This record gives sequence, C-alpha cells and structure tokens, in this order.
Amino acid sequence: LITRILKVEKQLHIDNLVFRVIDACQKGELRPGLQFLGFCCHSVDVLSCVLHLLNQGYLRRQEESPHVLEY
Repeated sequence: LITRILKVEKQLHIDNLVFRVIDACQKGELRPGLQFLGFCCHSVDVLSCVLHLLNQGYLRRQEESPHVLEY
C-alpha cells in the first residue's frame, strides 16, 4: 500500500503518507477487490514499514528535504 501510494504521488511528506495509509486501511482499500474487515494499522506500524522499505532501497528520502519520500 505504501509503495502503491507513492507510485501515484511520486513524492510525499512522510506525515501525509502515514495518514493516507491509515485512511486507506480504515476504508478497506488494502488491495483491489479485497476488503479486510477489522484490519486497522497504526502510525507506528506504518512508520516501521516505511523504515523497512527505506532500508531495502524501495523508497528514498530527498536530500534537501529528508521528510519527503520518493518511490
């Protein structure tokens, strides 16, 4: 979901990304055609996933603005 959002937006402030992911989870937009009832993620969960994706090289930070993430 994180990468799917960033693929569309190209770059996004980390706070906005967290809010977008949580909003999508609450609306059941995790995967096209599937809804996960009762699934809820928290900001700590999303930030943990973001850090993992940064470490794996899927995401990167802008040099001049490290709070902005790019896919």
